[in-house]
Amino acid sequence: MGPLGHTVQFYRGEQFLIDTITSFVKVGLHLNETVLVIVTAQHRTMLHTTLTGDQLRNDKLRLLDVRDFLERLMVEDRPNESRFMHEMETIFGLTGETGQVRVFGEAVDVLCREGKAAAALRIEELGNTLALKHGCSILCAYSLSVIYEKAGPDTLARVCQLHGDVQLQ
Repeated sequence: MGPLGHTVQFYRGEQFLIDTITSFVKVGLHLNETVLVIVTAQHRTMLHTTLTGDQLRNDKLRLLDVRDFLERLMVEDRPNESRFMHEMETIFGLTGETGQVRVFGEAVDVLCREGKAAAALRIEELGNTLALKHGCSILCAYSLSVIYEKAGPDTLARVCQLHGDVQLQ
């Protein structure tokens, strides 16, 4: 079982996902936490319709592009541990904050969509290392149709094992 601060959300619909991310962001900002959101361009656009202007301008919120993120940490279709840790610690450092950090990421879903389930599982393992090292909370999300059609039951079982909490829409 993964660390308690590492949660996975399986979802059926895009709007449910956006509502989940929006809630995650709002709670974090309310608690004065730094919130990192690593999403696709489409989901970033959708978040601009669900978050308020004040929330979007909040210095504690950082919206990052998942494609840029993956490009910086992948080596031959596999996440590189040192690049991953360097990238996340750089992002943490750029926030200039020493308080609690929460991270939402959909890199794992993007990788599964591309048929790279092993790479997604490696990011989950690295996420556990990050959560334990920095005490941050992490929320990952997978489309149920993607995990079933592209990754399969063994990947689904392993994803569940790697998280402290599993949520299903």
